[in-house]
Amino acid sequence: MTQAIYDLCKHPTTFDFASWSCYARTCGTEKVHFIIDGPIAQWKYPADIAWKRFANILIPMCKLAGLEYSVGGRIEGKSFTYLAGHLNRLYKQIGRIEKLKPTKVLLKHNYVTITLREAFRNRFRNSNVA
Repeated sequence: MTQAIYDLCKHPTTFDFASWSCYARTCGTEKVHFIIDGPIAQWKYPADIAWKRFANILIPMCKLAGLEYSVGGRIEGKSFTYLAGHLNRLYKQIGRIEKLKPTKVLLKHNYVTITLREAFRNRFRNSNVA
């Protein structure tokens, strides 16, 4: 089983993990090992928020990407960037990418999902609800 690593001591716990997981799956990865052998990365969020984001974003994203996961100390594995621009370049190179997949089948179709953003960082990116 091909395994990738995501270093929680360096990489952020952001939705950019969606791009990372698509990149990893496209490259044949079936499992991600989250490295945590020191403090969690806090350059975007304080530790308590970073841990909540890990639990509420990264772990569920593994299921959407079809990735098994483990958490622990430093091990060998493939490392990928978490920025979407790299995924775009990969698509141009090989002509395909593995996409996230829904975990449930809906009985009704033609729904659109809209994400409303309200965050303390980069408030200019928050949704204009009005």
